[in-house]
Amino acid sequence: MTHYQSQFFLLRNILCIFVITMPPYFCDLSINIQLVDAFGYSQAEVDKYAGDVDNDKEALMKIYKALQLARGFENACNQQYMQGKIRGFMHLDNGQESIPAFVDYAIKNGDKKYSYYREHTHAIASGVPPGEIMAELFMKETGSCKGAGGSMHIFDKPTYFQGGWALVSEQLPYAAGAAKSILLDRELALSDDESFEKQDVAPPADDDRIS
Repeated sequence: MTHYQSQFFLLRNILCIFVITMPPYFCDLSINIQLVDAFGYSQAEVDKYAGDVDNDKEALMKIYKALQLARGFENACNQQYMQGKIRGFMHLDNGQESIPAFVDYAIKNGDKKYSYYREHTHAIASGVPPGEIMAELFMKETGSCKGAGGSMHIFDKPTYFQGGWALVSEQLPYAAGAAKSILLDRELALSDDESFEKQDVAPPADDDRIS
């Protein structure tokens, strides 16, 4: 499956969250219409991509495992918070496990990821080790931000996870800026080296972070 196809599934799933209170059959119908009318997919593409996953046991198991990991992690966070072992603010993502599951399925490590204040499971889906995230919630030095970020500000350079943002929609202008930086990298023939510093090397030919 191509990265373009994976982005289709992520987009479809995110759209479905906005109509999640509707009956499932209506949700599917409404999302399919939006993918065609607003995002330029053909009906043949919608049908093909949906069938690709529905008939792929390995893909379905990957998504299912990501769902279970997200729910289990947030349940553990809730238990520790109720016992007073996690302090400060904490926003859980229970009931929205489908988002990190499809993020895990669709993205690559080099993709730049921005989240909001319920980002524990988004960080896990992006490849940040769960142990580091939990340590961050416990304000431990072994956390992804050495305990300074806490629940709403997880950041991880190796996976390009650019943190959660505490204000509603605060991540959007940063994500737009990141998209612009990708275009500039292509125009100026720049890429990141092993230390995440810019080097005079063009991005790979198959760079699809923006299609």
